[in-house]
Amino acid sequence: MLKRSKAALIFLGLISFILIFCLLTENGVLAQKAGVLSFEGRLHSRYLDLAGNKLVGILLDLGRLDLVKPREMDRILQQYRIRYYRDLEAEEVRMIGERAGIGLLFAGFIDNLEVYWDSNQRRYKAEAEITVRIYDTVSGRATRIITQRGSAAHGDREDAQFQALENCFSSIFVRQLREEFLLTSTIKEIENDEIYFFGGRDLGVKIGSRYQILQRVEDKTTVGYGYKQIGLLEVISVGDDSSRGRILYAKEPVQEVNLLEEMVSKSRVKFNLGYSNMPFRMDGTSGRLNLPGIRVGNEVPFSHSSQVLLGFAGGGGAFIFDIGGVHVREFPLSPGSLYGTLGGGAGFSMGMVEGCGEILGSAGIFGELLAGVKYYPRQEHGISFSLEGVGRLATPLSRWQELDEGNVSPCGPDLRTSGFGIRISAGIGF
Repeated sequence: MLKRSKAALIFLGLISFILIFCLLTENGVLAQKAGVLSFEGRLHSRYLDLAGNKLVGILLDLGRLDLVKPREMDRILQQYRIRYYRDLEAEEVRMIGERAGIGLLFAGFIDNLEVYWDSNQRRYKAEAEITVRIYDTVSGRATRIITQRGSAAHGDREDAQFQALENCFSSIFVRQLREEFLLTSTIKEIENDEIYFFGGRDLGVKIGSRYQILQRVEDKTTVGYGYKQIGLLEVISVGDDSSRGRILYAKEPVQEVNLLEEMVSKSRVKFNLGYSNMPFRMDGTSGRLNLPGIRVGNEVPFSHSSQVLLGFAGGGGAFIFDIGGVHVREFPLSPGSLYGTLGGGAGFSMGMVEGCGEILGSAGIFGELLAGVKYYPRQEHGISFSLEGVGRLATPLSRWQELDEGNVSPCGPDLRTSGFGIRISAGIGF
């Protein structure tokens, strides 16, 4: 009887362990164990240590992995007399994974680090190149190879080399790593427009991060299924092992069977073509300026954008060119589709006109206040349309100079572009 009881307890314990393990794996809250080898290269150890520390720092900030750091990895390799080189054989990778108890292995190499004296700028210029290989220790093969270059200039030779090496670990490098370890999670609970999901500080989830809401669909081209995006979520609260997000939009009802997939970056490059109709006065005569323009910059959809503004126009015999910056905030009217906008901009305004037989130029500054609406016809794509009312305050262009000699001319109009107008634009994101 006692033996049966012990056997039953052992059986129940085993079943409990398997269930817990399966649930944790299904909900995606187990961080994968990974090892980072010391960087290699025919260079002084201080450069190798710098590169290794940069890689470890990026991986720790990523928060997806349970890391065995270079010093511990070196100790394990020395214990088993394993020596690694730039290109690891599959058998060596599998052996390292088995001995260290890791599933992934990061091996870095400094391919190049050179410096030379630039006599024109009287500074040292340095160029660096690194390669990081990510190995799967089960198959022994490299799943990803990331190569990056960096450059720098400095008055000190060694500082130039250090900066060039640090610049190899740029935002592009971080983005490539994030693409490799995107977090996918399941939904824990849905409450109105908020979603509770598995994964928190233990996996590096951060407030402000965005996740695609995915729905499982049948894939008619293959025997199986795929996923389509039906909405977008932004994280508003992070716990130890779970987080909470607000639904920014949903084209279909969100259900607990849906999946969440992290976005590499919530911002994108936005290019806008626009048209403005603004007032102008020249020597007491009023008119309207038809001002085509472009805006290029960074956009966080459904939140805000910051762009460089370029505009040009002709009126009354004068040619006007604007260059400046504009920042716009968005406020939901119909979440995911229609947003109110409020923003402002400032910059330089330059004019050219013919007078006294010369081409004359003048410059001033301007400021703008913007208010309007913005429409996203398809939420998951970068296309949008905007209509804005613009209030502009600009300094008069009245001090004209000869462009060829720079002398102040007695000719030239009193040109003013302050007033109220409208601006329409269409944009596409990348």
